[in-house]
Amino acid sequence: MSDTLTPPTWPDAHASNPQALGWMQGSPPPADKTIRFDDGSFLRFPQLRWSLSHLREFVPTTAIERAPGAPSALPLALRDDLDALRFTSMHGEAMSWREALLRTYYDGI
Repeated sequence: MSDTLTPPTWPDAHASNPQALGWMQGSPPPADKTIRFDDGSFLRFPQLRWSLSHLREFVPTTAIERAPGAPSALPLALRDDLDALRFTSMHGEAMSWREALLRTYYDGI
């Protein structure tokens, strides 16, 4: 028996896209596309990608209001050269900014 564990193979960002997979679409959604709190399916991957954007539909949350007064303006500096940024992952893989976003299942910046 081997002492090493084989890491799971996860679908990539495109293959696990919640909209493409049809999670919770329709009324009612089909049984095989339903994500629920009580059975723990909301914490399974790739359902988790949908769940994190819909957490308030599963558990109670509280809206935290901002302080009185106008919000502070933050500086904006749009850049079109971010994909030129390259780095090496902790596994030794060289990748671009865009590749890193897809590998981390980003849903917005």
